[in-house]
Amino acid sequence: MRFSYIIVAKVMKNFSTRVGKLDNIHFNKGFYLYVGSAFYENGFSRILRHISKKKKKHWHIDYFLSSRKVKIVYIEIFPERRIECILASMIERFSDNSVKNFGCNDCFCKSHMFFFKNKNKVEDILRKIMIKILV
Repeated sequence: MRFSYIIVAKVMKNFSTRVGKLDNIHFNKGFYLYVGSAFYENGFSRILRHISKKKKKHWHIDYFLSSRKVKIVYIEIFPERRIECILASMIERFSDNSVKNFGCNDCFCKSHMFFFKNKNKVEDILRKIMIKILV
């Protein structure tokens, strides 16, 4: 199955880590929404890879999700829809901040990783996206 997706992850404690060629990035306690897609392989194997803590680090998101301070709390899948940049632009407008150049090496977006201080704001943006995209 091929799809675009949003991963909602909770950072339980501030931390910094090297993220590929982006060098060290600081992640604050709170929630992060990452937008990705799986169109060149079985999408579910990509999601299973994201869930695993032990993996060879290839994509930016691998460095972030490998931290023990990060917990995936929700994943939304958009089957057969190549809309990751549309999702990123929608989320960016409501986020408290973005991680510059994260996850967007193959497009012209500023980022595909967005920070939210609280859970209510995350739930609100996910509702808005579902209404716009799925209706």
